[in-house]
Amino acid sequence: SIISCMIMSITAWLVLKKSPFKKSTQILLLLTAPIIYLCPSIARSYCLIPLALALIAIFYKDRRQKKLQYVLSILLLAYSHVIMLGIAGMLYLFYFVEEIFYTRKEKKETKTLIIGLAIAVMGLVFLAILLLGSVGINDTVNCKWENIFNINRIKQVIYDIYSSMFGYISYSVGFRIVFTIFIVILTIVEYKKKPENILIAVVGILWQMFIYLSIWGISSQKGNTILLIGIFIAWIGKEKEIVSIKLQKILEFGCIMIIVLSIMQGITLIDFEINKQYSASQEAAQYINKNLEDDAIIVCTDGPLASAIIPYTDNIKFWNPSSEQYFTFMKWDEMSNRRLSIEKIIEKVKENFNAKQNIYLLNCHNQKIENGTSIEEIQSEGIISETLYKSNKDKCLKEEIYDIYKIILNEYEGENYEN
Repeated sequence: SIISCMIMSITAWLVLKKSPFKKSTQILLLLTAPIIYLCPSIARSYCLIPLALALIAIFYKDRRQKKLQYVLSILLLAYSHVIMLGIAGMLYLFYFVEEIFYTRKEKKETKTLIIGLAIAVMGLVFLAILLLGSVGINDTVNCKWENIFNINRIKQVIYDIYSSMFGYISYSVGFRIVFTIFIVILTIVEYKKKPENILIAVVGILWQMFIYLSIWGISSQKGNTILLIGIFIAWIGKEKEIVSIKLQKILEFGCIMIIVLSIMQGITLIDFEINKQYSASQEAAQYINKNLEDDAIIVCTDGPLASAIIPYTDNIKFWNPSSEQYFTFMKWDEMSNRRLSIEKIIEKVKENFNAKQNIYLLNCHNQKIENGTSIEEIQSEGIISETLYKSNKDKCLKEEIYDIYKIILNEYEGENYEN
C-alpha cells in the first residue's frame, strides 16, 4: 500500500502541475474514487494506470518531438494491467500510422521513430509471451466466449460498471437512463472535435467489456478505470470548443456532476474502510495464534481464501487437501484448486494424519458443498467438534470469513495405523 500511495502521489503532482484543467477541477479530479482511495490504498498494479495515463497525456501534445518518452509511457500502460491493452494498442496504432504515413521527418527523426517502433513491438511481444497460456495455468479463470453475445450478461456487466463507479445511486433506472443519454451526447460532441480520441476510448472500453464478459467479473478497481479513461480523453482533447456556449455549459455541468458522484463513492468506500474490516483474515489469525497449539495443522476447504490468513500467523502449518501438501501461498493450478466436499476432505485427513496430531478444519463461508456430507452431519458423527471460531461477516467487506473446527480422529485412524 505504501508503494501504491507513493506512485499515486507522483500522479497527483503531475495532475496539479501539468494538466490543462482549472485548479478547482484538478482538485476535484484528485478526490475521485480511483485517485483518492482505490489506486493508492489497494496494493495491486492499478496505481500504475493513472500514472501511465498522466504521462501519456503530458507527452501527447509534443509526441512528435518526444517520441521515446511517449512510446515508453504507452508501454507502461500496457504493462499495468491486461484490461488496458485495448487503449494502449489504439494509442500505438494512431501514433505510428500518423508518424509513418502522414508526417515528414528528417533523418534523425526517422532513426528515433525506428527505435521507438522497435521498443513498442518488442515490448508487446514480450508481454504476449508472459501472458500466453496464463488462462490455461490458472484454473480459476474460466473463458466463456459465448458470453460475448449473451444479452443478459452484457446488461449485467454494464450494471456492474455503473455500480462500481457510482455506488447506490446507480441502482436507479432513471439515473442509468439519464447518464447514458448524457454520455452519448458528450461522445458525439467529442467525436466532432477529434474523432481519433473517441475511437481510442471506445475501443479501450470495448476491450475491457470483452475481458469482463469472457474471463473476469467487475471489481471496483477495474470498473473505475473507465472513469480514468474519460479523464484522459478530456485531458488530451482540451482545446477550442466547437459547440454553442449554452451546450458547452451543460456538458461541463454534467462532467462535474459525474466527478462529484465519484467523490461521493470514494467517501463511501473510505467510510467502509474505517468502520469495517476488509476481511476477517487478521482476526481469524489472532484467534489461531492465541488458542491453537504451536504444532497445530490447519486443513483448508478453500486454499485462496485461507491464504489470506497465513501472513498473520506464527509458524502454523496450513494443509491443502486438494494437493495434499502444506502451503504458504496459492498455486493457481487444477491440483491445488479443486473444491472437495467436506466428506472427501475428512477422508484425505484420515489418510495423511493420525489421532496424536492437532488437526483443525478451516472452512470458508462461501465454500460450496456439492454432492457431499454437510459439516452438521460430520459433527453429529463426532468427527469434527462444535464451532470453535466463527467470523462476524457483517463486519467484513469481502467474503474472507471463516469457521474453525477441531478434527477428531480415533486412535485406529491415520497414517500410523499400519505401523
